[in-house]
Amino acid sequence: MIDMVSGIKDMNKFEAMSGFFYTAVKRNAVEFPEKPAVIDGEGNKALYKDILNCYDTMRGFLHNSGIGPWQRFAFYTEDTLALAMLQLPVFENAVISHIDSKIPDEKIKYYFELLNHDYLVTDDPDSIMCRTAAGMGLGILIFRRR
Repeated sequence: MIDMVSGIKDMNKFEAMSGFFYTAVKRNAVEFPEKPAVIDGEGNKALYKDILNCYDTMRGFLHNSGIGPWQRFAFYTEDTLALAMLQLPVFENAVISHIDSKIPDEKIKYYFELLNHDYLVTDDPDSIMCRTAAGMGLGILIFRRR
């Protein structure tokens, strides 16, 4: 087995992984700011500069809010472009899962408990998913894509 982070002093594997992703995103945003970085199934695009902006915003929020590594985030949105943009900065700080919007309402609480979620990230504050998460005491992060 190859340990890709052996030899890195004063840095654990978690920090090495997150630094790797952030460095790659930042480098591409500097070199190719107007180049599409993510394209969803409907042809919507996010440029490298958009990805870096989202990354910096979410990364800063997570670090400043006291959210610790390995806490569990559920993502609930129909916006696949936003989902792609938000997952990477959250992934460097936490465990993520995507909850299918088509699951029956009565199964929502079951999935939150099964995966031991701490937070829900969504763009739909009025959804049954959001109401269930709030009723269970999960933290809720509402995003809006500009």
